[in-house]
Amino acid sequence: MVWTALSLDTWLSRQQATLTGASDIAQAIIDEVTAGGDIAIYNLCERLDKIRPSALLVSEDEIDAAYESVDPEVIEALTEAYARISTFHELQRQQDLWLTGGGAGITLGVKTTPLNRVGMYVPGGRAAYPSTVLMCAIPAQVAGVKEIVCCTPPPANPLTLIAADIAGVSEIYAIGGAQAIAAMAIGTPTIRQVEKIVGPGNAYVT
Repeated sequence: MVWTALSLDTWLSRQQATLTGASDIAQAIIDEVTAGGDIAIYNLCERLDKIRPSALLVSEDEIDAAYESVDPEVIEALTEAYARISTFHELQRQQDLWLTGGGAGITLGVKTTPLNRVGMYVPGGRAAYPSTVLMCAIPAQVAGVKEIVCCTPPPANPLTLIAADIAGVSEIYAIGGAQAIAAMAIGTPTIRQVEKIVGPGNAYVT
C-alpha cells in the first residue's frame, strides 16, 4: 500500500477517534467502579466479559485445578524460566550506596526502597501470557515488594494461574479490562489499593 498525505491523515484521524472513544469508555468504567465497588465489578464482568464469577479472588482449588490441566513439561519449563529470570534480576538489583566526604558528619548516598503493594495486569482471551506474569512479578519480588497482585480476565487461563503461583503472587483476581485497573488503582472492599500497576493491555487498559 502506498500512503499519501491524505490517506495518512485519514488513518491518523480514525486512530485518534478510536483512542478518544476508548478513553471515554474507560473513564465511565472507572466512575462505575468508584461508585459501586465490588458490585460494580461483578456487573461489569457480566456485561463486558459475559461471565459473572462466583468470586473475584481466585481460590487455591482453582490453582490446583490449573496444575492438573497442564502438561508437566510445561510446568517444568515455567519453573525453569522463573529461576533464570530471577537470577538475572538478582544480578541487576541496585544496591544501596553510601559515601563519606561531604564534610564533617555528613554521609551521602542512594537508598532504594521497594513499594509495599504492586498490581499487574495480564491479558486474557484466546492466547495465554505466562511470560507476562513472570516478567512483571519477578522484578517486583526480587526488589522486595511485599504484596504482588495479579488481575486477569475471567475465566483465568491455567498457564497464567500456574505462572503466578510459581512467581509467588500474593493475590490473583479474575477481573479484566478497565475495571481491573480501576479496582487496583482505587481499591474496593475485596481488592486493596496498590501503589503501582504494570503490564500490557489494549486501549481500554492503558
